[in-house]
Order: sequence, then structure tokens, then C-alpha cells
Amino acid sequence: MENPGLLNWRGWSSARKGLAAGALAGALVTASAQGLAMLSARWGENFYAAMFGGLWLVTMIPTCLIYHGLGWVWKGSSAFQITPVFWAMVTTNSFLLAVLGSALGSLVGFIKKRFGQEKGSHV
Repeated sequence: MENPGLLNWRGWSSARKGLAAGALAGALVTASAQGLAMLSARWGENFYAAMFGGLWLVTMIPTCLIYHGLGWVWKGSSAFQITPVFWAMVTTNSFLLAVLGSALGSLVGFIKKRFGQEKGSHV
């Protein structure tokens, strides 16, 4: 049996919507950066390969910082193949963007509620 409240996007709070959107964005951006870096490796050295390689490096930074913070040895990830470190990158970026999305969603919900009440009280 389905729970209509769970599957109904309109019934979700702003924080839950932000959480879902952030997690999805983190996974998609990381996977896209990896795919574009793998694809651009065949193009040789040009502007697009450097741009996609830079995007891949940006998606790698949070995981690298967490590894160093925990005292683990960072062996790096290969931009040209899928490794366990890639999955750590996907998980880390999804989690961080989910937290950010949830915080922004909460802020939006707070602002809507705050200004909605003030607007209604003047009428």
C-alpha cells in the first residue's frame, strides 16, 4: 500500500524538497564531471579537456579534505576510470549538497512563513 503523503511532492516541506534536490544534484554533478573527464581524455589537450578536468578536480576537493581530516592516506582518484574513491566522491558530494539544500529549503520555508504571516495580519 502506498503512502500518498510520502509520494506527493506538493505535500513535502521546503527542507525535504531541498534535501532531495541537493542529494540528486550532488550525485549528478559528480557523475557528470567524471564522465566528461573520461570523455575528454580522448580529445587530447585542449580548452574543453582542461575545463572538464578542472570541474572533476572541484568535485574531488570535499572528499580529499575529509580523507585528510580523518588522517587517511589520500591516494587520489583516477579521472579515467571508475574507482571506489569515485563512489566516495559521489556519496560525499551528495551528502554535502543535501545538507546545503535542506538548509536553504528551511530558510525559504521560514521566510515564506514569516512574510506570509505578516502579510496576512495586515488585512
